Amino acid sequence: YCAEGVKGKLHVTDKGCGALDQTPPTKSEVFIKNIDGSSVYLVAVGLDDDSEIIKYELSVDGNNYYTNKMPKNNVFKVELNDNLKHEVKVRISNEAGLSKESKTKKIELKKTMNINLYENNSTVYVASNKNINFDKNSNVKYLYSTDLKTWNVISNKTSESIKINKNGVFYIKCVTNNKVYYNTLNISNIDSVLNGSYPSLIDGMIPVVYENDKWVVANKNKKYWDYENKIWANVVFVRKNKIEKNENSKPREYYMSDDAIGGEIYEGDILAFYTWIPKYSYKIWNMYGTNPDRKEIQIKFGLKNYKGTTDGEYIAHPGFLYNKEKGFWVSKYENSAGKESDCYMNNNCDKDSINLYSLDRKSIKNMSIYNAYINSKNINKKFNNYGLDIKSNSHLITNLEWGAIAYLAGSKYGFIGDSTTNNNTGVNDMNKNAEYVMANYNYDSGLSKDNNNGFTKSNWPSEFIDIYKSVSMKGYKLGDATFETNAWTQFKNEFINGEHPFMVRGIDSIYSFSNSSGRAKNDISFRTVITK
Repeated sequence: YCAEGVKGKLHVTDKGCGALDQTPPTKSEVFIKNIDGSSVYLVAVGLDDDSEIIKYELSVDGNNYYTNKMPKNNVFKVELNDNLKHEVKVRISNEAGLSKESKTKKIELKKTMNINLYENNSTVYVASNKNINFDKNSNVKYLYSTDLKTWNVISNKTSESIKINKNGVFYIKCVTNNKVYYNTLNISNIDSVLNGSYPSLIDGMIPVVYENDKWVVANKNKKYWDYENKIWANVVFVRKNKIEKNENSKPREYYMSDDAIGGEIYEGDILAFYTWIPKYSYKIWNMYGTNPDRKEIQIKFGLKNYKGTTDGEYIAHPGFLYNKEKGFWVSKYENSAGKESDCYMNNNCDKDSINLYSLDRKSIKNMSIYNAYINSKNINKKFNNYGLDIKSNSHLITNLEWGAIAYLAGSKYGFIGDSTTNNNTGVNDMNKNAEYVMANYNYDSGLSKDNNNGFTKSNWPSEFIDIYKSVSMKGYKLGDATFETNAWTQFKNEFINGEHPFMVRGIDSIYSFSNSSGRAKNDISFRTVITK
């Protein structure tokens, strides 16, 4: 919630602080971007010092205002099949719904000079900066501005270029033969925080953003996350075919097309939510267990493998060793079963062939750790429900991967609570329900045959499992959120041992841990990780 005012005259909103803005945008203008055949491309420009511009509208020849399919898109295409003069104006609206109209501009279909822009970097992928180059011409002077007030000359002896390292609207002015032409760059695919640890999409994944109390399809070529402001990247998996006789349902093929961008995903089509954990390094602060005070965990996103060995040094978090790329996807919710299954209805879950979902509903419990491991592994089996690449490494979350999420939540980029971000984009319920993780003492199945955890001498996995060689907490692994954060929970933490050789996490905190025989229990659930 945001609030503003004095006692007795307090304005409160849950729509974001910008909704309290009491002044309209300060600037509203329209520019001709370029003309291509019978098409005129117009750019609506708005500035507001107190809140975000959320809607751009255009009016042509006094007709009603209209927006693009995505109201934040400020580039309009207007078809003109004549050589008459036309009048255009724009209306800009901020988060509080306050608007400002531009002055009317007259346009006609005549050839204007195009400013030829091209990027050294790929235009479709997120990067830390963009190099924008211009055609070198001794008779042309290029200038750029970010506020339409201060104009900077673009000058270089070998080429005309600017480096852009933040998202926003950049205005380009070209002066030649005493004439002035304009172009506009709307940059939205720069990320200066993750340093290369960008979300890696796999077959079947549909990127989504949470807007106006609903999940909508994101443009995969633009930044659909903002970790600096605790907005983590999310994807969904959807059913292959639409639900018959349901006008809201759509097939997977549609959701993966450009036509779906900006549109809501029908809840009944969603099979699972997954959240991206970017690769990072963290500063070791309690290697020897002498610093019990809770503190903000210092992390650096990026692909660099720091190799710290003692307090005060950075180390690449070991939870990313299973995936040598950019990070991993974790199921947003604990795994659940279909409402039609006997597992959902009767807790008859200890099977190795249950279709898993990651949705906000009843979690699967009463499943042994072995079957949790097998079912997580089967998510990407051939002809799977998700449409997931069969070469992807789906698996039961490991203890180190749990630690990677816990440390990210404990940094300035996360939050310790029901959601790791305190909003809809985080990983949910890691602080209150017991969950199995793939962590074991010395490939030990336990002392009793009655444990029924499912693991035997012949079926231990060769990867995606953390093996501990000690039953003492001092046998911990850096980054696993046990020894280093032992004092950060009210729960009496218990390390694994020979009788209870499997690790359980999340009992009362994302940092709490206990042990188990690994058998099916009615109070232990699990979640899945996908890497590639």
